[in-house]
Amino acid sequence: MNEKEIQVKSGIKFIWIDLLLLILSIFLFILGAAGLTNSGIFDGVAIILGIVLFLLGCFLVPGFFTLQPNVAAVLTLFGEYRGTVKQAGWIGLTLSIGRKKFLSV
Repeated sequence: MNEKEIQVKSGIKFIWIDLLLLILSIFLFILGAAGLTNSGIFDGVAIILGIVLFLLGCFLVPGFFTLQPNVAAVLTLFGEYRGTVKQAGWIGLTLSIGRKKFLSV
């Protein structure tokens, strides 16, 4: 099996997007629960949208990790090798990549 190195971008922008997504979801939930939309139908929609966005934000959080210099992360999905990340720093990946195992290089 050959090693497949995955090139990733900085995870800082992904962490900001996820943080804004979680803040927006909490705001929508409170807006709908307090009845501040002046319409009964929009209250329900705001609550449901807030819950959905919160679950999506929580689903994205496990994709963040950091790598120190001279450390690699092996990415697997259902036990199948997907690639290796060797870049140091904040990394943001979607969960479609799978589980991470950290190895010293």
